[in-house]
Amino acid sequence: MRKRVVRFGVVLAMSVALSYGISLNKPTLNAKADVTEADINEAKTKSENVKKEIEDTKQKLAELKSKASDMQTVVDEIDKQIGIISNEIYNLDQALLVKEGEISTTEAKLLQAKEDEAKQYADMKLRIQYMYETGQTTYLEAFLTSSDIGELLNQTEYIKNIADYDKKMMDKLVATKNLIADTDARLKQEKEDLELLKATQEESKAAAEALLAAKQEELDKINSDAEQMASLNARLEKEQAEADRLIDELIAKKAAEEEAKRKAEEARRLAEGGGTSTSTDYDIALTNLRWPLPSSCNKITELFGPRIHPVTKVASYHYAVDVSASTGTPIYAAEDGEVLIAEKHWSYGNYVLLYHDSHVSTLYAHGSRILVSPGQHVNKGDVIMLVGSTGQSTGPHLHYEIRVDGTRVDPLKYYDTSNFLYYLD
Repeated sequence: MRKRVVRFGVVLAMSVALSYGISLNKPTLNAKADVTEADINEAKTKSENVKKEIEDTKQKLAELKSKASDMQTVVDEIDKQIGIISNEIYNLDQALLVKEGEISTTEAKLLQAKEDEAKQYADMKLRIQYMYETGQTTYLEAFLTSSDIGELLNQTEYIKNIADYDKKMMDKLVATKNLIADTDARLKQEKEDLELLKATQEESKAAAEALLAAKQEELDKINSDAEQMASLNARLEKEQAEADRLIDELIAKKAAEEEAKRKAEEARRLAEGGGTSTSTDYDIALTNLRWPLPSSCNKITELFGPRIHPVTKVASYHYAVDVSASTGTPIYAAEDGEVLIAEKHWSYGNYVLLYHDSHVSTLYAHGSRILVSPGQHVNKGDVIMLVGSTGQSTGPHLHYEIRVDGTRVDPLKYYDTSNFLYYLD
């Protein structure tokens, strides 16, 4: 059975986006001179909203593909049954043709038998009439005219033989006619049975074809919805990339502003004859990052890279490592830095984003309780949050991200993992 593929144009994709309340406009960098924490928070909120839409569309797309696969199985099975019924109908047609041929032959034989019976009966009547008209000997005449017993026996035997022959011929012809008539009746009954069976099979075929048409229509609708959802997902992923680009630009601009302020402050102090200032840009060394959990929490449950999302069951990319820990376990700042975001999110749950310097930021998610506020300075090793299982999570753990120059990288690159344990699905 050929499956139809429906193509969707730009107008349809735009209407889908609008129905989801999604803007297809690219985000742009604010032209203000200074980048505030509110700017970055707003950009991240927009980015996370789009991520949610992407996860939703991916999940719906996976569900549609699963439905399409199940429906295709149903369609194929119905199509197979129609093929079997059609073959049975063909075989019944062939059997009917054979039966009709047998009936035709039998009826011809029956007609011939009736003609033979009629002819034999006519011949017998002529013979009796001839014997009567010519005065041939009867049993009484044979008795009166015979000179002795031998002659009598000869004449009566002759008469008996003629009568026996006529009777046997008539009995044989009648028996043959009856046999042929019975065969003809049986063949006609068998033909009626075949025709009834064919009619039943044709009804079954018609019902199956009607069901097939309905299921094919459902399959076409599912395929249509799946293509529509795939088109929407592609547009959302493009918008997500733009949102991430905006976040990178905001962080870079903030870093540039802080660097400019530092240099200006340094120049002012030098002009006033003072010493050098302490930089607000922490200039961290990635190889000296603190492990964000107690050293005993070394069980890795999800690596950085491709995966099947444990909640949505959709293929995605994991831009972090997940570390198992009990609820309430302290989460430490990996380095000195400034709290950019400390809030609750639909996917991250309670999370904290730390800005360390113009190159590095770290993110900690799914906490049970946040202990810091946006704009707050934290030192390396400060407790910023407690482990939990908020947001899209299947159990208490820490979701740990590192972003270098705007790109999320594998956190395990910067730690000694020789004592780590891996519990991966």
